[in-house]
Amino acid sequence: MLKMRNMTRSVSNVSIVVGIIELVAATVSAIIGVIAVTSYSGHPSASAGIWALVFFIPGVLSIVAGRKKSVMTLAAALFFNIVATVISSVATLVCVSFWIILTRSGCNYENYAFDCDSYHKVFATIVTMTIVMLLLTITSFIGCIMGCAGTCCAPSDPVIITTVPAQHSAVIISSQSSSQTQPSYHPMVPQNTVGSVMQAFTGVPVQTFGFQNTSQSVPTTDDQPLVENIVL
Repeated sequence: MLKMRNMTRSVSNVSIVVGIIELVAATVSAIIGVIAVTSYSGHPSASAGIWALVFFIPGVLSIVAGRKKSVMTLAAALFFNIVATVISSVATLVCVSFWIILTRSGCNYENYAFDCDSYHKVFATIVTMTIVMLLLTITSFIGCIMGCAGTCCAPSDPVIITTVPAQHSAVIISSQSSSQTQPSYHPMVPQNTVGSVMQAFTGVPVQTFGFQNTSQSVPTTDDQPLVENIVL
């Protein structure tokens, strides 16, 4: 999974400064290169100043990357800064070599198509070109460091994890113990067979009228007419 990376403010500011220096130095080097081409020939340093035109590409990309804080643009500037570092390093060595030649030989070198009247002009041109190329080498190398700091070595975006508290649904179980007094029926003692049958089917006690013989004595033959009269 590709992680996006952040460009810090310091990296973006340095990238802008590097781009500006590269553009200015490349412009100066190109102007000096034109002077060198018209002043002498026969040595690679005569065209070394024109090599600095390649610095316009990383210079513009570095400024754009710093202004927009674009990591992709900074990565492209990093690539061209690496190429520019190599070119400026070689150009610096070439200019230094011709500087040494001019120091040792003076104006006696006729192989480079300049006379003694032009010696000081050529010498000043090669010294200036060497300094500019050395400045471009250092600047492009710093651009490489900033490019690495802003791309491959930059911290990735923090992953923000938002936790939503879960809504716990609590089930409240309430137990109510209610003592309901069940109606208790105290059925009356049935007085006859009809009351007993009705209570058996309906469950409702049936009250009958009459007298109950608590002594449960069996009436005799003499008392039978009296009992029948009372029941009737």
